[in-house]
Amino acid sequence: MCPTTTPPAQELLRAFQIPAAAELLNVSRKTLVRMIDAGHLKTVRPLGAGRGRLVLVTEQSIRDFLATATDGSAS
Repeated sequence: MCPTTTPPAQELLRAFQIPAAAELLNVSRKTLVRMIDAGHLKTVRPLGAGRGRLVLVTEQSIRDFLATATDGSAS
């Protein structure tokens, strides 16, 4: 059997609410929302979250952003 490079399902599904994501990135909530609006971070809205009020930032988008930021290629 060939080794797989696909992460386990639980890693694909991890996401953080706005305050937690802002804390992870050491930015304010306002700055995090600006980063989302600029397309630097991807979000998901869980089904049944009450008219789309709950917004979650995906862990993978945080990892990708940090990787580009440490490479010096983030804008």
